Amino acid sequence: MQSAAPIETMNIAEILTEAKALRRGFKKSYLLAALLYFLIIGGYGLLIALIELGLSGGQGLEGVLEDPALLETGGSMLILSGLISTVDALLISPILYGVLSLGLLNLALERCRGLEVRVKGIFKPFRCKWFLLLLHYLICLFLFFSLLLTGIPVAVLYYSTGNMWLSLIAGASLCLIPLYYFFTHTFFAQILIFDKEMEVFAALKASHKAVKANFKALVWYSTLAFLQIILSVLLLFIPLIWIAPKLSLAYGLIYEKCFGVPDAKAVDFMR
Repeated sequence: MQSAAPIETMNIAEILTEAKALRRGFKKSYLLAALLYFLIIGGYGLLIALIELGLSGGQGLEGVLEDPALLETGGSMLILSGLISTVDALLISPILYGVLSLGLLNLALERCRGLEVRVKGIFKPFRCKWFLLLLHYLICLFLFFSLLLTGIPVAVLYYSTGNMWLSLIAGASLCLIPLYYFFTHTFFAQILIFDKEMEVFAALKASHKAVKANFKALVWYSTLAFLQIILSVLLLFIPLIWIAPKLSLAYGLIYEKCFGVPDAKAVDFMR
């Protein structure tokens, strides 16, 4: 089987210019959906906090740990509270936030396809196969922890040599391989599961092939996106009103160039 050929028209500057043009008439719907996103995750976070507070007898986790009497009488509730907190942090919250974020990308995708954009489109990913999104999340978690594990030989090297710069250089070098696999396999995987109803491993493979074929362009896009987001944070998040819709639209345009049309290249990516 032939390797995936790079898409000749993958020009990030042109894509960002096109995204800027598409932003007109889209920004309002996107920002309303983003506001709904933050209201949902904020409300959910408050609910979890209230549940944990109730299980700890209104004292909170710190109050229970500081008072031995409360720890003895409410030990089982403390364990339950910790279990709920752990499951929420490692499983429920990331999936909820991830699916809602995918909903924001769905709005951008609809705009790129010339479809009517509605705020309720943020909930469309909830209709897809949940277990596939869960499996994809677990795979991402595994890849992420494999990235963290590179810190072990770095720590060993630092304590054995005492050379911080050598340890940092070695750590950066060790991170490159897992970071490359994480970036290439997950860049398109979640949206492929949702949009193309692909199985998890097929989506990961298709994402890897598409990113590998356009690696320089997508690294350039990711770098520009990262720098713009950092700049927005430094400016009290105000520029995100314009930057967030544009970057989402740019991602949608990139996805459409790779998988939106049933040409030979798109089919080759999904094989």
